[in-house]
Amino acid sequence: MKLLFNKFAGLVVFMCIFAFSTDSFAQRTITGVVTDELGDGVIGANVLAVGTSTGTVTDFDGSYSLELPEGATQIEFSYIGYTTQTLDVGASDVLDIQMQE
Repeated sequence: MKLLFNKFAGLVVFMCIFAFSTDSFAQRTITGVVTDELGDGVIGANVLAVGTSTGTVTDFDGSYSLELPEGATQIEFSYIGYTTQTLDVGASDVLDIQMQE
């Protein structure tokens, strides 16, 4: 019984250490919508965390969700025929943008 308790206690300690260590490397999820000048969603626009290789593309209604790596402070939005724009993330987890031709 004592051996079983020791294994259980060791597992609990391991799980606590794992949980706290993953929190220290937590990433923010930034979401938003990329629209054109008419307010329609831009399908397939590139969304990139500046200075990293982390990025995504918008879906059929212009929505995106990006796991922002630790230390990244800007997001770049680009699409063929539109001006590439870079925005500071700030404190908000929602970042919408209107692309300019």
